[in-house]
Amino acid sequence: MTARGSGVLQLRPSTDDQAWDELVRKHADGTAFHLSGFLRTAGTVLGLRADLAVAEADGEVVGLVPILRRSVGPVVLVNHALPFPYLGPLLAADMSADEVLWAVRRYLRPRTLAHFRMQSVSVMADIGSRGWEHRDPWIAAVIRVADKDDDELLASLSRQQRSKLRRAGQQGLLAGPATRQDVEQLTGWMRETLARQGLPSRWPAGAHLGLYDALAPAGTATATAVRRDGELMAVSLDLVLGQLMVGCSLGLSEQGRSLGASVVLHVANMRRARDLGAVDFDTLGVPTAGIAHYKRGLGAEFRQRGYAQWEPSWLPSRRYLRFISARLPARRAAAPKSA
Repeated sequence: MTARGSGVLQLRPSTDDQAWDELVRKHADGTAFHLSGFLRTAGTVLGLRADLAVAEADGEVVGLVPILRRSVGPVVLVNHALPFPYLGPLLAADMSADEVLWAVRRYLRPRTLAHFRMQSVSVMADIGSRGWEHRDPWIAAVIRVADKDDDELLASLSRQQRSKLRRAGQQGLLAGPATRQDVEQLTGWMRETLARQGLPSRWPAGAHLGLYDALAPAGTATATAVRRDGELMAVSLDLVLGQLMVGCSLGLSEQGRSLGASVVLHVANMRRARDLGAVDFDTLGVPTAGIAHYKRGLGAEFRQRGYAQWEPSWLPSRRYLRFISARLPARRAAAPKSA
């Protein structure tokens, strides 16, 4: 990957997954979500088209632009409402968002781009051009695990979390490697958790197992389970690349939730991240004050992460669409026809 020249940024489809993955590993912001195996599998399970686009300027490769797209009539949505983070271009830091946007629009012609989202482990520079939305509050909760032995990892927990961990151990909860069958249970448990919160699940049935099967052989995916007397209480799927392990998904049974299986799972994953050579274990976002308090109790520090999205000026804002939707009369069911 060479430095950017003065030429116009152009995108072309990647023809070599191995070369793509090598460039991902070389980039400071490259994550497991950028790898070809993850992108192609996620595209399949989510019903999206995966484009692995290589960025060139002056005939030289200057980076990568992963594209997961959905067509809605004549328009295309890129990286829209994905159930995982950090999917954004891997380019030089001085590459402007508008340069990337115009390259993506040219790549997708004759289709019209109606949404383009970028995320990153690094904070993005302010984006001021028309159509861009730049959000500051996107936060990651990160636990530093490098060079810490088990005692030091446990010392990073709050007194309350250490007490929960001790009680869970007294209840017989033990963490260990997960099986394929355990991973298959994960998607359903996550769906149940979201349903209790009144939220839809964005991962379809079989999604996590598909990702595990695609990534585990190369060591990029690791799965951990918590059991009690052989019964599965909790399971997680985590992705690791270089110095970063990301807690991709976590699911709990009702009994596991009540017995404190989550802290057992998180501590096991802190150890796993360290043993795999990671510097940080990223437990992702903190959407509520309660979750923030819990993750702070695990020793996490909160870091801002990059986020920006673009939509054309002719597209009504989401706030306006929600406003209109809330004021439309509810559709009544059609009356049954008389015989």
